[in-house]
This record gives sequence, C-alpha cells and structure tokens, in this order.
Amino acid sequence: MNLARSFLGYRLGSLNIPSANRSYALSRFPQKLTGAGRIRDRAQPQAPPTSNHWAGSSSSHGESNIWKTAQRPAMSDPHLGLTRLLLDNNTLVIERQIEMLNIFVGFEQANKYAIHNEAGDSLGFIVEEQQGFFSVLRRQAFATHRPFRAVIMDVHGTPLLWLRRPFAWINSRMYVQRLQDYDSYTPEGEPALDTFAEVQQVWHPWRRRYDLFMREKTNRVLSLASESQPEPPLTTFTQVGQVDSGLLAWRFAINDETGREIGSIDRAFRGFGREIFTDTGRYSIMFDPHLEDQALSHTTASSPGTGSLNLDRRALLLALAVNIDFDYFSRHSHSGPEVGDFYTLEAGTKYLDIRAGHGEITCNNVCAIRDAVATFLLLPKSDRFATTRPAMYIPPPHLAQGKKSYTNAYNDILSAFRRSPQTSASSVILLVAPDVDSLCAARMLASLFKQDDVLYRIIPVSSVQELQSVKDELATYAELHTLLLVNMGNFIDLPTPEWFGEFDLGVSIHVIDSSRPRSMANLFYPGENGERVVLWDDGDAGKLFEPLPDSDDDSESEDELSDEGDVEEDGEDGEEDGEDDDARPANGKRKSTDGNGKARKRRKTQKPVYRVTRDEVYQYKQKLNKYYYAGTSYGQSAASTIYILATVLERVDNDLLWLAILGLTFQYTTARISRDTYEQQHTVYHDEVSRLNPIFSNTETSHSLNSLNPDDLSVRPTDELRFMLFRHWNLYDAMYHSSYVASKLGIWKEKGRKRLTGLLAKMGFSIPQTQQPYSHMDMDLKRALVKKLDDVAPEYGLVELSYPSFMRCYGYHSQPLSAADAVESINALMDFAGGARLEIEMEGHRHGGEWFGGGKLWEAVGYEKEITSAKSTMGTNGPENAQGNGNDDGDDEPVALEWWKKNFWSAYDSLTDIKRLREALRLAMAIHKSIIRQGTSIIDKQDIRTMRNHRVVVLTQGPDLVLFHHPGMLTRLALWLIDALRDRIPATVAVGRNKRRDLPFIVACLNESKGTYVVAGIMASPEFGDVRRNTFATNFLNASQATNTSIQHTSFNTNIVEIDEKDLKPFLEVLCA
Repeated sequence: MNLARSFLGYRLGSLNIPSANRSYALSRFPQKLTGAGRIRDRAQPQAPPTSNHWAGSSSSHGESNIWKTAQRPAMSDPHLGLTRLLLDNNTLVIERQIEMLNIFVGFEQANKYAIHNEAGDSLGFIVEEQQGFFSVLRRQAFATHRPFRAVIMDVHGTPLLWLRRPFAWINSRMYVQRLQDYDSYTPEGEPALDTFAEVQQVWHPWRRRYDLFMREKTNRVLSLASESQPEPPLTTFTQVGQVDSGLLAWRFAINDETGREIGSIDRAFRGFGREIFTDTGRYSIMFDPHLEDQALSHTTASSPGTGSLNLDRRALLLALAVNIDFDYFSRHSHSGPEVGDFYTLEAGTKYLDIRAGHGEITCNNVCAIRDAVATFLLLPKSDRFATTRPAMYIPPPHLAQGKKSYTNAYNDILSAFRRSPQTSASSVILLVAPDVDSLCAARMLASLFKQDDVLYRIIPVSSVQELQSVKDELATYAELHTLLLVNMGNFIDLPTPEWFGEFDLGVSIHVIDSSRPRSMANLFYPGENGERVVLWDDGDAGKLFEPLPDSDDDSESEDELSDEGDVEEDGEDGEEDGEDDDARPANGKRKSTDGNGKARKRRKTQKPVYRVTRDEVYQYKQKLNKYYYAGTSYGQSAASTIYILATVLERVDNDLLWLAILGLTFQYTTARISRDTYEQQHTVYHDEVSRLNPIFSNTETSHSLNSLNPDDLSVRPTDELRFMLFRHWNLYDAMYHSSYVASKLGIWKEKGRKRLTGLLAKMGFSIPQTQQPYSHMDMDLKRALVKKLDDVAPEYGLVELSYPSFMRCYGYHSQPLSAADAVESINALMDFAGGARLEIEMEGHRHGGEWFGGGKLWEAVGYEKEITSAKSTMGTNGPENAQGNGNDDGDDEPVALEWWKKNFWSAYDSLTDIKRLREALRLAMAIHKSIIRQGTSIIDKQDIRTMRNHRVVVLTQGPDLVLFHHPGMLTRLALWLIDALRDRIPATVAVGRNKRRDLPFIVACLNESKGTYVVAGIMASPEFGDVRRNTFATNFLNASQATNTSIQHTSFNTNIVEIDEKDLKPFLEVLCA
C-alpha cells in the first residue's frame, strides 16, 4: 500500500498536478510553503506534553526504558558540545564499526559509529541504544527495517542529539531530536526531547532520493525518551533540502530550495576486504564552506527557509548520513539470527565510564582506522614522509638500487628464527591458497627453509572465512614470529585489529601475492602494526607513487632548499631532481641523515608550506577510485618471486626452475595473464633453461619427448600445441576438447565435428590412427604432425595452434611431461582428487570397456577401482558425493574441510611424485569431458541469455551439476564458453558500440545441498590471448548493495560469489541492468 502511494505521489508530482501530497522538481523547490511536504500517510498528532508531565513519567510503550535506572549524570554543556561538533568543522567523517558476529554467524548487532575530522581527531560517537531482549529479537527479525534510536555523544560521553528511526518497510524516516532548551531532564534523569528535523526517503524505481524537513521555530514536538513518540503534525515541518542520486551512487549531493548544493555525503571505498565481507562504511559529510559565515551568524535562530547552513541543518545532514548507511549500505544485515551482543549502552553511569575510558566503548576502539592514503596525501608535500612511514614493500633485486629486497626479507626471517628462544614448526608458518602457483611457491620456500635448517609449517587456506579461523588459532601460538601469506592478503587490511593488528609486535607478516589491486592499508598503515607487514613486490607498487602530471610544487620547494646550500642534492636539474626526491621516500630511499635534520630545522624559518587544494584532493580521490575500480588483475606469479630469491641466493636448480615454470604456465592457461606478458617472461625462463641444461642437437625436434639417458632430469624448451593433453590422449579427442579448436570449428554441432574429421583426413591421418593413443600412432605421422598442421590448419582458421613452453625429463622413470600437461594434472588433483566421484577412461578400453561394462572410478584416496556397471557414475552422483568419500566423520562441515585439504596435499605431493602426476592425467581428461559435455549442452539448448552488457548462463540440472558448483570447475566452464563463442559470433553484430563477441560471461550453478548458487563472472576479450581486468568484484558488491542481498566468497577469487537461491533473480537483474 505504501508502495502504491509513493509511486502515485511520484507520478502526480512529475505531471505537476496539484494535490495534497506535493513532490518537488530535481533542481528547485516551490516558493516557501508550509505544511504537507509528505508523500505518506501520517498518524494523528499527539498533544505536546505539558511541563508537569516531566515530573513523573514512567510509562513505556515498547520504547527504551534505560533512563529509569539512573539519575542524570553530571555532563558538559550539550549546546556547547554540539556547536563544537558541527560548526567548528566543515567536514565530518563518520565510520561504522565492524560487526564481527554479523560477518561470521549473521547476527545483527546494534550499530556504532565514530565521528572525527579530516585529520583523524576524535569528535564523538553515534551509538544505537539497547532496549532489552525484545530489541535484540526485533533486530534479527526486521534487520534494517527495524525501529531504533541512536545517541550522538561528544568525546566526553555527553549526549548531544538523538536520532529516532521508526519502523519502515519501503520508505524510511529518521527524526532528529535534542534536549528541550538543550538542558531538560526529568528528576529521574530521563531526557525531554524536542523533534526539530526529519529525513524522509522518497521511493523511486532507480534513483536514491530523500527529502529533508525542518521544524518551524514557533512549534515544538516534545516527548520523553521512554514514551512512544508522537508523529509531528503536517503543518509543523517545511522542506529545506533534497537528495536525488543515481541507482548505484556513492556520492549524495544535498540541494536547497534554490537548487544550490549546500553539502554532500561521500561514501569512501574501504578496500575489497572490508567492502565485500563487512558493513563498515566511511562517510565524509562536507558542508559548503561558502555558507560558513552565515552559519556562524544563524546558529539556531534562522528560519527553515533561509539559505544558511546553520547548526540545525548540519545536524540534519549528519542524520541523513546514518539513514543512507542503513538504507543502501547495510547489505550484511539480513543474514540470520545469533545470540549475544558486543556492547551495551547503559544509562548515565555508562556515559561516565565512557568519559573515564573504562567503558566497553572507548575512543580508541570505537574510532575506526582512518584512511592512511588520504592522510598521506593531505599532508603538506614537504612533510609527507617526515610524519608518515614509507610504504612497506620490497622491490625485486633488479629494482632495489641499494634498498631492501627479497634477500634482506629472507635473511630477516632466518635471523628471527635463530634468535627466537622457542623454535618449533609453529615459529614460521606458511598460509597457502589452493592453486597451482601457490603450491609451487610453497614447495620452493620449503626447499629453501630445509637447506637453512628452518622449521616451518604449511597451512592450506581456502577462503577469507577460513583465514579468519586460522588467524584466531595462530593468535594462541606464543612461539610464532613469521607469517608468510602465499597468494592471499593483498586485498585484506592486514595491519588492522580485525586481522593481525592484535598480534605480538614481534610477528612479521610477509605477503607474496600476485593478485591486484592491493589494499592501501598494507602499504600505508601507520605505526608498528603497519611496519610489520612486508609486501614482496614485482615493481608494481612503485608505480603507485608517481606524482600527478601537473604537480611541480615539489620541484620548486626542492629548488629553494638547494639554493640555500644547506643540503647537498644529487644532480643539477631542479625540476627532475625535485620529482625524484619526492618519490624516493615512497620507495624507501630517503634515509635519516644530518642533512635531513638541518632541512627540518630550516623549515621553521621558511614561509608556511603549501597544502593541497580541494581540487587536488578530488584528483587524489579520483586516482584512488580509478585504481580500485579498474578491476582485478595479476602480476608476477608467486613462484617467480621465490625463484628470483633463489637466484640471488645462488641456489637455483632444475627442480626450482621447473616449479617456477609451472607457476607461470598456470597463470597463462587460466587466462590470468596475456599472451604478451607470458612471452616476455618465457624469454627469461628460456635463458635460465639454457644456462642450467645442456644444449640439444639440431636433430631434436621441438616436440621430442625422449630422455637422453637414465639420469636425464633436464628441462627443455618446446612448442606446445593447443590440443588438450594430446600426448596422453588420442589426437581426435585432444583436438575435440580444445577450446581453441572449438572456437574455430564449432565442434558442438555435427557440421563442426565433420569439419574436424575433414581436417584430419586432409592431413593424411586416418580415423583409426587419430582415435588410438597418441603414443601408439605411427612415428612417421607424429613427426609430420606439426608440418601438416602448418600446411592445412590455416584453411580452417587455425593459425595460432602453438605457443612456446617447456617440458621436464624424468630419465627412465617416465616419459617427459610438458608444463601445460603438468598444470592440468595438478589442477585436477586440487579440485577433484577427493570430494566427487568421477568415472575415468582406461587406456585401451575406449570401446571394449564400454561394451562389456568395464570402467574405472577415481577414488578420493587417489587410486582407481574397477566397476562393472555400464551406467555412468556421473548420472547417479548426488549432492552428498560432493563432500568426499571414505570419511567416517558424521558432521558435514568437518567432512567438507577434509576433502579439500586432502586434495591440497595430494596435489602438493604430486609436485615431486611423477607417478602420482601421471596417474592424475586421466582424471584431468575426465574433467575436460565433463566441461565439453556441459558446454555443448548449453550451446545446443540455447541456454545462454544475451543481455545488454552480459551473457548469462544458469545451471539448475544435469548429471554434472555436482561438479560445477566447485569454483574452479565453474571458472573453467566459463572460460571454455568464452573461447568457444569468440569467433562464432561475428564482430560486426553490435548494439550501439558494444561488441557482442566480447560481452562478459556470468555463469551460475545451483548447489542443491546448500540451497545456494555459485556465481562466477569472467571478462571476455575479442582476441585469443588477450586478458582484461575483471570488474566483477565491484559489480557484485554494487548489486549486493542495491538488492540488499548477502554474498559470500568461498575462495580468494573475488569474481566468484555464493548467493542464496531465492536472491539470484533480483541479483542478476540489477547486475545486468
């Protein structure tokens, strides 16, 4: 009903039809009119209480009764405190506290905010009142729709204002209340409140709108805190402001009746970790500085119609920020019930405890961490590095130029281990993400630690939730002094108290992560907590400190210092030296010397240093937003980082070289890096292969897979064909399961399969030859394969059939293995060594095994079991099979943890076990069969929905459904669909400027056992080998906020989320709009 009224009011207002419910245009209000500025029904106003009513009120109608338990405490002057809070600051910053129980178990807690200025100085708090056990139940049942009242206090704990928000199902309201005459309490210590302003949300299908109202000064709306609150009469309030922002806006401009902007509320991006997993928000409330003089002269006496930004209006904007946070950015407030609460807001005694610093809510732990980047940028340019620590990252050796590098960080780990009085395997801990690159890096670090007699422990971590649990356990380790995070941690605010800020300061945290972007808190967090976090960089972090192109103030100040002759500078060019000098501290180059001491002393006699302007602040914010919202990407692999360390330590060998090559190959085959980036790094590894291995004769072909002798463990360069596992499969299946061949030939159709058969026939390969194992093919055909492909394949559009790669020899223990095949095998073990039942094909049983009912079942323990049923096990798999096999534990959660950890260690062991690695090749084949089977079914049934900006696939049934709610498997399916359809959709088909061939893909798969969907977002590129930044991390976040749905990340890939089954449809509608 309210929705209908709101929409009707909106339509009447847009048609300019007079009515009792008026609505205003976007840019201007009508001339001053009092009264019905509402678009909702109002209750009948209650008569204002008389002064005698204050004497003995004790009734309660569901409102807070906390004031009955204590007398009013002695406090500072509320009016003076309110004036200092609102009129002495043109910018206020409010930050919402993290609700830890909401994150992990879904309990909605009472909200708490900290108020401070731009410099980070604490100004006060906003705390939601606790109203007994029923208020706890009400928060869980109604979440952001619930009624509540919050108290705004100064730093001493003195209540200044009250914010009352009634129950709202669609359009929210918030009333701003203060003490009557700023100093009115009942004898029982209960405040007498005067409602003087209101924030009202206005319904609109795609915009974020609010109307702001002020009370006429001649009227009062009085009430007691413990009583049910009266609805102010319609004639009491007049509209003084309006907000009209876009659907996904994070900036809310407030316009007055003349259309002039009198202020704004800007929600800042807090980093991927905070934005994705918490409701913590940072809101900058900026009052128009041009109205400052008017505000000072019209503190409270001005009428609502005046244009001054007075005290009352500033209080109204503060309330608006809190209401915006509830309406649009409290997406985690719908997760479900829990018991208990972090803090309680008691009566006057609690305020006294807060002032004394003994309460549960103190200035130190209510105030959230200020934005370290903004602090760095807003300092005077000449003083930035005198008061802010340099970014804690270590560049690679070739970029170090005398600074600390990988070797120094590694030696610090060794020194800490040898100095520690308590040494155990828990002293040095590696937290490793479950992917091939992380496994290789961990194995390389383990080899180095073993050579240096360092005890260590490896802990697999699958997601941020798992990392939080591991963190809590690590906090109990007294002997811990070094943590190494491999391919995790870049987007998490590691130094904050929510993560590792409470750990002993002797614990150092090393982050070796290839994902981008990085959390700025890991680079700029102030104090010792920030210094303990060390990022192993690949040269990317240094680019974050480049000055703006038009910034030359630093050079001028440096020239002035050079002219005085007190400090010697390197070089003569003032402008270039100035820019370099300003950049050196960011890279850790500036040292504390006598010259710097003299410079600081000299600055005291110089003219005041230049501070950044508002335009520069805006530019800085734009630059940060561009960095965060550009999307996720990947830099140097973690394995490459450790290989560089081993090279500097002069400990490289073929084992470490091979692991580094696997890390690079994994990034390329999973589309994390582009073809150009891969070839640049391949050149470096090619030189390393030539340095560590003998030069082969010219008679050796690029595809030769023969060991030279029983002890041949060399690594060789080779050209890898884009045929899936073709050396271990048959040629026809290897080409059929190749996404590149699928893209060019369209193998999901009968016509495409005939083209593949025709291609092989034209090359001179008979059907029996192409359908027997590659190792059994005629030698003449194998030697001529590459030449035949070069001659015939271009006629079918296959022009990029190979790429440069490497292979590893294993003597007479096994045939050599290519890097791409090894990555596929390790990936298969990581995903499905256990946790799902897969039927694999036995060599030699391609036809006979099926006819006679034979087959192989891959078991979780890594062995195979003969089965005698012709019925595919994939068709009988139920959701329960996704939890693993052979586990006796009855609880679901331990079983789930067991199977993925078993997969991790199985894949880890395969790095040095060629027998296990080769056995897993057949598992990889079975996985690719499932992908092709599902992908061709999707295309044949036309299950792909092409939207304006996306392509969407939703999987709800099928024999392989249990496989594809695994994040890794779902990603592979999405990548196959992108490759397969890239050349099947003409580039000339376009809508506007959007090329249909490079639309991003969204693939969702139903997890029937949990009642959720796993959703993966993959960016498409128009050309094979190109890679685009993935923007789905922020797209998912915005869609979650717009629909008030909860999303969870089950891995460290921010482009993969899990969402409730009932929330998928509205989530996708907003995401694809």
